[in-house]
Amino acid sequence: MNYKKLIFLVVFIVAVTVLALLFTQFIGPGRKGSPQPLATPPAGQQDLSAAPDDQTMSIEQDLGTLNLGDLDAEFQAVDADLNSL
Repeated sequence: MNYKKLIFLVVFIVAVTVLALLFTQFIGPGRKGSPQPLATPPAGQQDLSAAPDDQTMSIEQDLGTLNLGDLDAEFQAVDADLNSL
């Protein structure tokens, strides 16, 4: 195979790869033109579109109820399990 054929083959492979990537990104399977609206979350799940202050307060409340009293005991149990391996 001479040098010109090799260059042509490499350029051809790169061009086909780029076209395939562009096709899958913009025209690929599953795309119908206009985006579908997002579904509403199922009952019992938090609405993430709430104001950032509401989310911050919720996170702070969750952190306030977190119990870390037996954290050392948990690590000791894990260490014992690892040492038994």
